[in-house]
Amino acid sequence: MYIWDDKAISHKCVKQILKLLKIENVSFEAERDNTINGYCIRCDGDKLSISYKKTCDFYRALLYIAQNGAAETTQNRKYEQLGYMVDVARNAVPKIETLKRLVTYLACLGYNRLYIYLEDVFEVDNEPFFGYLRGRYTEAELKELDDYCAEFDIELVPCIQTLAHLNAIFKWPEYEKCCDTGDILLVGDSRTETLITNMFKTISRVFRSKTLHVGMDEAHLVGRGKYLDKNGYKTGYEVMAEHIKKVVDIAKPFGFNLMVWSDMYFRLAFGGGYYSADSGLPEEISAQIPKNVTLTYWDYFSRQENTLMHMMNEHIKTGNNVSFAGGAWKWTGWNPSTKFSLMTSKVALDVCEKSNVKDIMLTAWSDDGAEASLFTTLPIIVYFAERCYGKEVGEKQIDGVLKTIFGLTLEDFLVADMPLISKEEFEEDYYLGKLPKILVYNDPMSGVFDGIIQKYDMQMPIKKYMSAFQTIKKRAPEEFKYIFINLENLCKVLELKASLGVDIRKAYKAKDREQLQTIAKKRIPALIRRIRHFERGFYQQWMLENKDNGYQTHDLRLGGLCKRLQTVKGLLCDYLDGKIEEIYELRNDLQSVDGDDALGMLLWKDWKYMHSVYVV
Repeated sequence: MYIWDDKAISHKCVKQILKLLKIENVSFEAERDNTINGYCIRCDGDKLSISYKKTCDFYRALLYIAQNGAAETTQNRKYEQLGYMVDVARNAVPKIETLKRLVTYLACLGYNRLYIYLEDVFEVDNEPFFGYLRGRYTEAELKELDDYCAEFDIELVPCIQTLAHLNAIFKWPEYEKCCDTGDILLVGDSRTETLITNMFKTISRVFRSKTLHVGMDEAHLVGRGKYLDKNGYKTGYEVMAEHIKKVVDIAKPFGFNLMVWSDMYFRLAFGGGYYSADSGLPEEISAQIPKNVTLTYWDYFSRQENTLMHMMNEHIKTGNNVSFAGGAWKWTGWNPSTKFSLMTSKVALDVCEKSNVKDIMLTAWSDDGAEASLFTTLPIIVYFAERCYGKEVGEKQIDGVLKTIFGLTLEDFLVADMPLISKEEFEEDYYLGKLPKILVYNDPMSGVFDGIIQKYDMQMPIKKYMSAFQTIKKRAPEEFKYIFINLENLCKVLELKASLGVDIRKAYKAKDREQLQTIAKKRIPALIRRIRHFERGFYQQWMLENKDNGYQTHDLRLGGLCKRLQTVKGLLCDYLDGKIEEIYELRNDLQSVDGDDALGMLLWKDWKYMHSVYVV
């Protein structure tokens, strides 16, 4: 029996949460209490009484009951806003049903915001080429999602771009005239202002929320293209000041409360960098930031508390409201980087709490093709929620919540990280998460990364991961099996592909014809079969979570990889049969690449830099 007199809480939503948490045969009464900050559970025999401040606190109390049964507790909530940002603009456009599933998970953990990073992936009034052919959401789809979020009392906050990161629209002649350079809008141009106005009109009609994130990050060359030709030289912060003032003016009639990513202001002050442990934001730059705009300090990398604390203090000194955005690393390939995400998140949230920052966002970007499943970030989602309602949060606590809600363990996701280097000096670095993707696409003849593979003599525990994924997929709930099946198939590819280039070159240099024959006639054909099998599973994952738009990217990448392997096989066979005297790509010795250059800059590359030395 469940009793509450609160029209803000939907009976349908409560039933969904109870079903997700497998709560049965529990009686409780619940009432809103604005004098507390969080929730309080009291016991009277078998009957429970729940007092809560916000709807998210009530759902969070149900999670506590699912884990602890009829036990009294009081939990305070540390963050006023706890939000998760899903990137829907980087190739994969999640289905509305997928996002609804995510909303249900967020609700029972205590989140009260979902940020949706749209870029151009939504219909806009009078802009037929905005998001054209990209799987953009219709107004009806976004309203459906907004309505669903509202039922759970979760605020759906649109995140758009009003300066940079709009490279997709510049494919169309319609927008060439308002391109400054690269992916940056032309500041001060009437077409730019019309586009922003049209975006705001649509957003104001579709979303309930008056909070709007307008981006403005990573506009590194702002004012250096057409703007420079038209207006002459101005400093970057002068151009930024001009633009943000115009955006604030356009937003005013709509009643939006604007948020921006803060990095451009700091980059302009710090010579292009963002993070510093001691540099200050000059007054002339700080003064240009409208005080009614919230600055979002994003940091997915820093592990030194002094750097984070200094950066946070510099944000607070501006006098603006400050929010913080951490990272759930799923944007380096098919595998997540859970360990690194937890490591950086702990330091960052410690600083947020010491600085009394109450507006917290967890971002899950989808850079370079959106290969990883949306749900590989669940451990980090749980960690942020546990920090909101607790103090020190250990792996045991995260594991308990993952088991209760999702039927998975923290170790399952740590295995999914697939750290392929066990060398102590590299094991905690974020860029290692990209190694599986790099090793798949690294060319088997002129492999950019073969020198690194050879230098570090990588002892890659691929068979161990294969075995682990076989075990996990057997016991994983049906709705998550495909994630681990896909990763197992990835391991099967890596087993034959990871060292292929190094092995070919070694055999060629040694004139080991028998080994070259084995590679050409057995290993490469087997590898192509495994890639095709992996691709089929990856396609199934994609279609379960996303619209079909965008998958052509992976058809071209994985299909191109298979074609390249056929060409390599042909070259080896021609050499072995005496049709050619030399394979020119194998003439050079592999060069050693040292230190940070090896496993830093080189590994932080997108697909186009992985597969060939000829593509720039």
